[in-house]
Amino acid sequence: MSYPFGMLTLASRRISGLAHATTTVLVGLVLLLVLAGCNSLGGKPSATLVGARLVDLSLDGVTLAVDIDVKNPTERDLSIETLAYSMTATSDELAQGPFLEGTVDASTMTDQVIPARSKRRITAPAIIAFTDVLDALDAGQSGTVVPWKADLALNVVLQASPAQSNQSENSRAATYSTSSASNSSASTSSVISSADPLAPIALSMQASGRMPIPNVPKLEVGQIQWNDVGLISARGIARVKLTNTNFFVLDLKRVSYVLELQGASISTGGLTRARRLAPGEVADLEIPIRVSAAKVVAAIYEASRSNSANFRFKGAINLAADGVELNIPFDQHGSHTAGSPAKGPPTKLKLTPSIAPKPITPITPTSPAKSATQR
Repeated sequence: MSYPFGMLTLASRRISGLAHATTTVLVGLVLLLVLAGCNSLGGKPSATLVGARLVDLSLDGVTLAVDIDVKNPTERDLSIETLAYSMTATSDELAQGPFLEGTVDASTMTDQVIPARSKRRITAPAIIAFTDVLDALDAGQSGTVVPWKADLALNVVLQASPAQSNQSENSRAATYSTSSASNSSASTSSVISSADPLAPIALSMQASGRMPIPNVPKLEVGQIQWNDVGLISARGIARVKLTNTNFFVLDLKRVSYVLELQGASISTGGLTRARRLAPGEVADLEIPIRVSAAKVVAAIYEASRSNSANFRFKGAINLAADGVELNIPFDQHGSHTAGSPAKGPPTKLKLTPSIAPKPITPITPTSPAKSATQR
């Protein structure tokens, strides 16, 4: 049987067109599957360092608050586990290598879970003790500023969906059954590890800054000088001398006080006057005091009954050390019995906590890293 040449050509063209259409459909299906897979995954979690701030500075230590933007584009919730840090001094005069290493647990962070397809800013507080820093650097000297850099790693875990959770449990059960029969615990561990959907992810970042390690400023207060004593109130001035014992600048912001007599507060106030103190500089401050006559009379009456007068002058100095806020409390108290001199030195205030400056020692080129886990 023979066919005309025209009919064969037409049939060939139809077959070719059908094959081309079939290929186009298959390619389209593959692309849809790829796009669907990418959509279900949503990309990888990421972390961006916003900043590292020093807060809660004291004479004992400081808190490094690390602000991080965490992005979770996946379809599963993202659990925050820990933040690991390794700090290194960047000054050539200090010891090389990490001087402080530790981890911050998620329980102390502002958020522990980043929901699916969302972005949140978390803050991780790392508490740093100055004794650890000075020991690791082998500097043995407070009152200085330590420039530093830190390698950070935010450890996160993608939570399993219910279906994946059931599949993982079934896989674990089947693997455990097989391994029990073959007595091969090593291969079981590797199989679970590779098939476990809850594998940890480490998101790396870097930060840098300056860390002031403050000394106790020297504070002395003289006798209160009363200038205006009336029937209703009395006004006076407490002269205070403040010495900067650090090798960096201190910014004085405020001095607040409470004056007590016989356990009762008879005057409160302070001095708000911004002033910058260079290293070793002495500032002479005049703190105004106003006392109500009625409160004084009541306190004197109580003192006459007990035949003694107890006084207390306490408060706090608000400073900024290298730009970081620092509050130092002070407390002076004493007593006076009729017919005897007053007890306690009237010209010096007791700073709390009291930390004596450490002696200066040579700096070694290397030192072992410290480990300070924050929980």
